[in-house]
Amino acid sequence: MAFARPFQIALSLWLTAASSHALQLGETPAQISARHGAPASEDRARQRAVYRWSGWSAELAFQDGTVGQITYQTSHPLTGAEVQSLLQANGGVDRWREITGPGATARAWRRDDQAAAEQTPPTGMIFRLHAPAPARPAEPLPTESFQKTDAPPEPAAAPKPLLRTSAELRPEPAVPAPSILVAEIPAPVIASSPAPASGGNFSLIGSLVAALTLLAGALLLWRKKAASAPAPAAQPQSVPARAAVPEPQPTAAHTAGLGALREDQIALLLGEIFRREGYTVEISAALGGDDGSDLTLRRDGESIPVRSKDWKDARVSEREVREFYGLMAGTAAPRGFIVTTGAFTREAREFADDKAIELIDRAALDQRVAAVRRPGENFFDVPTWIEDFTGAARIFDPECPCCGQPMAIRRHRTEGTDAWVCATYPRCSGKRAARPDLLTLPVAA
Repeated sequence: MAFARPFQIALSLWLTAASSHALQLGETPAQISARHGAPASEDRARQRAVYRWSGWSAELAFQDGTVGQITYQTSHPLTGAEVQSLLQANGGVDRWREITGPGATARAWRRDDQAAAEQTPPTGMIFRLHAPAPARPAEPLPTESFQKTDAPPEPAAAPKPLLRTSAELRPEPAVPAPSILVAEIPAPVIASSPAPASGGNFSLIGSLVAALTLLAGALLLWRKKAASAPAPAAQPQSVPARAAVPEPQPTAAHTAGLGALREDQIALLLGEIFRREGYTVEISAALGGDDGSDLTLRRDGESIPVRSKDWKDARVSEREVREFYGLMAGTAAPRGFIVTTGAFTREAREFADDKAIELIDRAALDQRVAAVRRPGENFFDVPTWIEDFTGAARIFDPECPCCGQPMAIRRHRTEGTDAWVCATYPRCSGKRAARPDLLTLPVAA
């Protein structure tokens, strides 16, 4: 049985190569049709064709009359043997060199003619005819600029104000009256007078008289100082607060903001912004489209993809912008939008500078919202305008990501959640999450 394991690997490679039908980058539609027949579906306007086999699909994107990109999808996670077979079908394994970087979430390869391949875990793989040119290494920075970041420079420390603070202006606590009086009252004259010669009784009476005199003088001096001393300044915290008239508490619709929206609602928000700007909006009723974009805009005969992401905790990197640029090249899109609720890195902006990609960060998004918002409207309250949006936008049912067949919306009996499932279920287990705000049809259990 020593040969059993090598035989299984070889058999898996052969079967995978057969299932992929050896589609290759750079072929013309005539060459592919001659070897594989007509595609399962075709979109000539977008220059796309899809071939399907049992558990497999391959979407071809043509550019300049040849295959510029191949996107494989399977109904199961790709194995290592299947990945090697796909590399073999596109020029041979020996021509590919793995370039996966440290910490990368997906494997990547580069062919000797600069073609690129990337695994899209767990069920897909993408081949591109021409990989983006590597970014030129940055010039070494001088020592004093090592602290430079993408964030704007911190403002210089403001000069210390010349006026004193409230703590410095607060009057010093008054010294207890007895200590002042004792220091200011001179020693009584009686103490220096000779004691009477009559004995101890006269000495005791003299001491009492001296003590009473001292107390009377101290009381008189304290009253004079208390009358002449200015009243202490009233402290702000000691002023009684005026009784406020109770106001009605705002409802959730009035307090809703961008941070309260779900990630799928952000795509709807963008669709409504562009709809009010004059675009025709197309959006799938399911989350996660096959083309990798959240929605598509149409105007003046142009098809413009839009990708949005809720990047609150991290900046959008150059890699995400490069991937979106590859999507635009595969669909021959004239321009595109990338929107984030956060920010973009400096490298991402430099990459998009000379390309037809508009980067919209949080500040630019706030400006667009202010431009289309009606007076007194809380634009982030989605239910107030969702009916207008669904009445004007083109909302289409999704296709199964595994077999490409139509899908139907179903409700889970125990969990009570809605989802799109393949119409051929249980033969195909393809599934997609639904956009709850767009579910206007009755849902079957």
